[in-house]
Amino acid sequence: MIPIEETFYSDYFEGLECQGVFLLREDKAKLAWSQEIEPNSSSYFDLSDECWIVKGKPLFVGRWLEAFNNDDNNIVAEALRSTVQWSDETVIKFFAKKNAVFQTTWGEFLKVWDGFLTAEDDCPIIIPEFNNSRLAFLFRPIGDILFIRNDV
Repeated sequence: MIPIEETFYSDYFEGLECQGVFLLREDKAKLAWSQEIEPNSSSYFDLSDECWIVKGKPLFVGRWLEAFNNDDNNIVAEALRSTVQWSDETVIKFFAKKNAVFQTTWGEFLKVWDGFLTAEDDCPIIIPEFNNSRLAFLFRPIGDILFIRNDV
């Protein structure tokens, strides 16, 4: 893992107090995507109909675009926090696409979610480590947030 400060993505987090945000090396990112999402796709837009995220039950959580444009982090953080009972120490991965995967903790993500969406706002996916229940958050470019649950 590469500290975000050592990557070109650091510009997206400039001015944000973030610690513990990492970019997975490309080979590890591809492996994580293949294992946790789907092996034969490279972004949300080419997931197959058989992918657990596509087949999952979406729940509307809230809107991120207005909060992003108004620098209001609390609205999104509270919407996400009230949806799941993950501890702040829960390790999560932010899947921008197959070869760009970030890793941090849930608490850190809630503080600086807008930096992640500055880096990628085209349907990124958040998945917690140890995802036995098949849970994910999806940030769609139209500005809404969906919680995906698929217990299959």
